[in-house]
Amino acid sequence: MHNRSWESTRVQSPVDPSDVLNGGLVPAGAELDLGPWDVRVLVAEDGGTTPDA
Repeated sequence: MHNRSWESTRVQSPVDPSDVLNGGLVPAGAELDLGPWDVRVLVAEDGGTTPDA
C-alpha cells in the first residue's frame, strides 16, 4: 500500500496479508497508518479466484 500525499492517512486492509519487512500478519479490516509518501509492502496468499472478464 502507498500514500502519495503530503498528509498522513489511515486505510483498511481488504484481506489477510503478511508484512514483508517483519513477517507479521495484518488481519482483514485492520487499520494501517501511512505517513506522507509512505509505503507498506504486504503479501497475500492467492485465494484461487480470478476476476470476471
